[in-house]
Amino acid sequence: MTSAVARGDRRQFLWSCTAGFGGAGGIFVWLLLGPDWNLFRKDPLGGFYEVQARAWLHGHWNVPPTGAALYESFVIHGRNYLYFGPWPALLRLPFVAFTHALDGRLTGVSMLLAYVVFAVFASRFAWLTRQTVRGTAPIGRLETVGTAVLAFVLAAGSSIFFLASRTVVYHEAILWGVALTTAALFYATQFALDGGGRSLAWAGVMTTLAVMSRVSVGLGAVAALVLIAAARSAAGLRRRRGRPGGHPSVLARTVGWPEVADRTDGIRLRWVWLAIVAPLTLYAYVNITKFGSAFGLPLDKQFLVRFEKARQAAQHANPLTGIRFVPTTVVQYLRPDALAFDRLFPWVTFAGPARVFGSAHFASLDFTSSVTASMTALFVLWVIAVVACFRPPRPEWLRATTLRIPILAGLVGCASVLAFGFIANRYMGDFIPAVSVGAIVGFYVCARWAARPGTRRVVVRTAVGALAVLVVWTCFVNLALALQYQRADGVGVTDATRAGWIGFQLDVHDRIPGGRPSDVVRGSAIPSVVGPNGQFLVVGDCAALAWSDGREWHAVERTPATGRVHLGVQFPDARPGTVEPLVATGTAAAAGLVLVRFEGGDRVAFEYSPVVKGSVNNRYAGPSQRVKPGSAYDVDVVVDPLVPIVSVALDGRTVLDVGLGVNVIGGAATVARDPTGTLAATFGGRLGTRATPTPLCDRLTS
Repeated sequence: MTSAVARGDRRQFLWSCTAGFGGAGGIFVWLLLGPDWNLFRKDPLGGFYEVQARAWLHGHWNVPPTGAALYESFVIHGRNYLYFGPWPALLRLPFVAFTHALDGRLTGVSMLLAYVVFAVFASRFAWLTRQTVRGTAPIGRLETVGTAVLAFVLAAGSSIFFLASRTVVYHEAILWGVALTTAALFYATQFALDGGGRSLAWAGVMTTLAVMSRVSVGLGAVAALVLIAAARSAAGLRRRRGRPGGHPSVLARTVGWPEVADRTDGIRLRWVWLAIVAPLTLYAYVNITKFGSAFGLPLDKQFLVRFEKARQAAQHANPLTGIRFVPTTVVQYLRPDALAFDRLFPWVTFAGPARVFGSAHFASLDFTSSVTASMTALFVLWVIAVVACFRPPRPEWLRATTLRIPILAGLVGCASVLAFGFIANRYMGDFIPAVSVGAIVGFYVCARWAARPGTRRVVVRTAVGALAVLVVWTCFVNLALALQYQRADGVGVTDATRAGWIGFQLDVHDRIPGGRPSDVVRGSAIPSVVGPNGQFLVVGDCAALAWSDGREWHAVERTPATGRVHLGVQFPDARPGTVEPLVATGTAAAAGLVLVRFEGGDRVAFEYSPVVKGSVNNRYAGPSQRVKPGSAYDVDVVVDPLVPIVSVALDGRTVLDVGLGVNVIGGAATVARDPTGTLAATFGGRLGTRATPTPLCDRLTS
């Protein structure tokens, strides 16, 4: 094969990968933009890394005990520390050093950059695998199309789309861990194949960044280097004992010794161990600096524990990491029945919470899919790769046995999440490097088999058709789960977003399959007992419409009778320090008050104060806002004791948003009056109640 043909094949391969990852990337960006089409939206759970980066500029690791980051911080000796890896925060330094304007708005951009890193190195790993498995065989038309489809499904057929559904710190950390671990596995495999010092150096760098982004999945990159070092060490030990050609050990055979040892023999073993020790040492240094422990987290000192009774009970029952959780997590993340079917678009959803085996007490059992149910095409290709790579090799397959290293290392990257006392669909991200490298190997094993002269064409067509069905299913399921989480059952989804999504679902249902949704019930109030996933609850004569995700009720439409008041307000020119009521829920004995505090200089702050028997439990204040006395403003107030949440929007901007740990008192809303007579008498400006229509409820009950 001439070099010109080889260059042409590589160019053709590059265009295939670009087409596949580019197509999936377009959908990825669309998910990042969200229903408001804003890549730079400010999410309350998206600004943690800016807080950490700004703390570095002041010369310390501890962060201020304010804002949303407070709830995820650990209180150590009176100081608050974040547990998230420092790499994404390091990327923020050039921005936070000069401006506060982008605080909390860079998560989407960072996740897009992580996606590009994943696409680049998954493509490079695919080319490396093809060279290893197929050698100099020319790329045919079927393989060209298949490579593009493979690239597309690596992104669209994994939980990468689910991560893109919310621009929050949790998803960003996982996505960077996935991207950098994939890069590290590529360089480690390249080093195992060519023994180059540059490959080893880059493997060490990428492993370090992976560990400093998300240590659980980053340990897979560390494991790849450990396997290479083990092969080298085993070879050196046998040479010193005078048996270089003897029968290798099980470990040596597993990682492809003596081939790996021979190819990497030009690099001193100490440099391989340095690439292993460096990321672990750096991680231990950061962890000791913040928490006083090299690798553990003091989960009992997390600020969030003060409010989450489930986590308190779990920590009292058992440590939140350990082997006791493994039977439950293994079954959940591998069960093929982790999805259920629904009458409303997109017709698939989560089957329900995990079944707990043994005496393990989990802190959280969120609805979660599984590798077999939602990454089906990738899992099947991974199984093919395992069978091909770990069977006794033929002479022409000896070089390809090196691909055992990234497959085994990927499994190590999944191990940590299996011993974790939390189950959530976002943790499926830790499986992405494992199934991705396995699927790539499995694809080129299939391509080698399909191009073999003795393979019957009808068998190839049948296999391609079956795999195409799995690809379509896998991509559809992951997009469906991402949309459902983003528009309906995710944390922080607004009433307007959820109502818009349900309206779209009903529009689709009118055509496919048609008729009225079957699971609509009525009640006099939203009960504490949660209905099954997808059930609608009509409260009274459309006083509210609630929707259940199987874990809690979400109020899709509210009226003043159920805690939502839409007001037209003209603020008075009141003296500084004056407090006046906007909305109250409850009775004279116990009421929740949404108040306006006048600060002078045309500035006000909105507050929420629960009052029980004349005693104020607490005060929750929003940031100061500028208003012009006498001008008309649109004020939307929501008081929901079930979530619980109290929010105030001023001309569409959220100016008060409290909920975690707040005593929210429900009941019918009264306007411009404090029924308790404790904090304020009446509102001094002009105020009118606006209509709160319930079109979805009317549609379901008509």
